[in-house]
Amino acid sequence: IELSFPQIQSSEQTYFSCLTAHGILFVFLVIVPIGQGYLNWWFPGQCGKWDFSLPRINTGSMIGTEISLFIIALSWLPGGWSCGWTMYPPLSSIQQGNNIDIIISGIHLIGIFGGLSSTNTLITFKQIEYYQTYKELSLFVWSQCITAILFIGTIPSLALALIGILCDRSLSGSWFDPSGGGDPVSYQILFWFFGHPEVYVVILPAFGVISTLLESQSSLYGREGMIASISCLGILGYLVYGHHMFTVDLEMEVKLLFSSGSMAIAIPTGIKVYSWILSILTNKENIKSFSVPIICFIFTFVGGGLTGIMLSSATADILFHDTY
Repeated sequence: IELSFPQIQSSEQTYFSCLTAHGILFVFLVIVPIGQGYLNWWFPGQCGKWDFSLPRINTGSMIGTEISLFIIALSWLPGGWSCGWTMYPPLSSIQQGNNIDIIISGIHLIGIFGGLSSTNTLITFKQIEYYQTYKELSLFVWSQCITAILFIGTIPSLALALIGILCDRSLSGSWFDPSGGGDPVSYQILFWFFGHPEVYVVILPAFGVISTLLESQSSLYGREGMIASISCLGILGYLVYGHHMFTVDLEMEVKLLFSSGSMAIAIPTGIKVYSWILSILTNKENIKSFSVPIICFIFTFVGGGLTGIMLSSATADILFHDTY
């Protein structure tokens, strides 16, 4: 807007506030709920049920997410947020007012209700009434179960990091304040232990949708390999969070470990892409209506994923960091 209309000049506070709002709202209240929408639409039926095992908890989680959206949006109105969507200290610790405190409360609510929904998903999965074995279930069911495990396992890490921010702000704590003996890098470790698995919380439901669409129109190639690749992504997702912190002064052995793990993720991901492409090529006559959006998804995903392979090298990541 400023480039188009030079007479309009906004402040730094406005820019950082809008940038923070974009990140927080889209990560916590747009992208993740889309996967939850598909979960409620498809999951019970593909598990042989009319509804989840605990339908009231499921409904309460959906309503609670809307309440969290209202709380977070309300906290933005008085003066905005200028700490960035990752809420790194000391920016999040020194901002005046109650905006940060309210937004942290809203994110805690999202974590609580999301954890309840994920627990409900796993309970429903364990109470499957189908005559098939687990291996014969839809890949969408598998992807949602791995997503639930990832969310339950990592959301406490984010909660602990945000509690530390609240203590530094309200109780004169020094969890992340170097002047009091704290360590800001500790916050980054806690945040990215949640943040990287959150990537798979977002993308695995999309993988499940693509696989289910191909499965419904034709025989999906390499079904067992797809199940194994989803499981491997869930395991590796916990182990590579450090590649978000290569510019921090990590030990060389630590960088090597996280670089190797980041490169290893390409193997199960490549299996999925290979299975999708081969399923499309071998069943062209049956999947014409789905082929175009699926091919567009594959090209977009592979194009972005290749940059991840290059940046999995700690040396390259440091050189390219904060560049265009």
